[in-house]
Amino acid sequence: MRRDEGSVSVLVLGLVLVLVALVTVVVDVSAVFIAQRSLSGAADAAAVAAAGAVDEDAVYRGTAGGATLPLGDVRSAVVEQVTAAGVGQRFPGLAVDAASDGTTATVVLAADVPLPFVGVVAPDASWRVEVTASARSPYGP
Repeated sequence: MRRDEGSVSVLVLGLVLVLVALVTVVVDVSAVFIAQRSLSGAADAAAVAAAGAVDEDAVYRGTAGGATLPLGDVRSAVVEQVTAAGVGQRFPGLAVDAASDGTTATVVLAADVPLPFVGVVAPDASWRVEVTASARSPYGP
């Protein structure tokens, strides 16, 4: 007859390893999701700020024309909003892109999010998060 001593220890060790792997995945995915939501909110706020940036020179020169007021320097408005919100401090490698078609501002924010648990094993482990937001000028038709 064979003895079973130690069989439970192997099963418990295997279960602990599976649980650690699950916790690692859940925490890292949650960190990426929270970062994505944070960047999304910042991009929305920056797009609204950019959509409110009217080209005052064109308005005062009388070259605006039409029923809409042209947007001014949307990139400056976006950078100012992102800086005021402190997004660059939370995401040090933040990339900001802004464009306008004259009445609609489009903002793209991208950042590398460090992975908390995977970062222990691979210190440079990160996930790239990119969000886009658009807003139309409230001064249009």
